[in-house]
Amino acid sequence: MSIQPLISHDNPEACHPWMDRLLNAVLVFVLLHALVSWFSHRFLIGHDAQATLCLFGNHRWYLIDKAEKSPELGDLVAYRSDARMAPELPLGTLVVKRVEALGGDRVDLETQGIRIQGELRPVRFPHRQRLKDRALSDHEGMVIPDTSLWVMGDHPRSFDS
Repeated sequence: MSIQPLISHDNPEACHPWMDRLLNAVLVFVLLHALVSWFSHRFLIGHDAQATLCLFGNHRWYLIDKAEKSPELGDLVAYRSDARMAPELPLGTLVVKRVEALGGDRVDLETQGIRIQGELRPVRFPHRQRLKDRALSDHEGMVIPDTSLWVMGDHPRSFDS
């Protein structure tokens, strides 16, 4: 007893060439859709298009792994703006910044810049006047809570932190 295929290429009446092409196209579509779905669920890819730029230069594209839950110094993180960033950024705006301090690190705001763990970062926050009472006052500092990060944009006009 021999096993006969359901669709035989030897029998032109049993299969049409367009059927093979259609099945292959459907298979390719399903595989591509699965790959794109997985990629978009796992990663955030985009372009920094904010009016007050966060990322510096013409390389403002980013790729962020959403599964990474323990960012380190220098990593890019993304979050949605909340009421604390209004009216400069509309609620829900996607913001991409670089991690500059982790939980337990000390951040001090000084006239000449921001001091993080004793290292002075030159003035990079021209929006400070607009922030008024929302900003830390001169010579005021804080220790970043364990569940928080201090993030800043790379661009000098970035709306930080």
